[in-house]
Amino acid sequence: MKCFIDGVYKGVKETKAGSFNDINGNLINYKGSFKIIFDQVINGLPKETELKVDKDIALNISTLCKPYEKIVIQLDITIYGNNNISVKVVSIEKK
Repeated sequence: MKCFIDGVYKGVKETKAGSFNDINGNLINYKGSFKIIFDQVINGLPKETELKVDKDIALNISTLCKPYEKIVIQLDITIYGNNNISVKVVSIEKK
């Protein structure tokens, strides 16, 4: 299912790859990732939201948009039978 969100761009946050030990002492490795930070208006109030995005989308949006510019985010949402939902950011464009 395709969905569009209107928002106000606030920036991109990068999480570096790393590792940690869980409570059992096992080493857990995780990959680096990027998140877009934006405000969406819900019931008349701004709500800061973060969505994980691919590296190429993160780098492109950070060069195209300045903070507090209006954007439109296209999402591809998949609903699975076991009450799981997958959300993938397809594109981000200036409004």
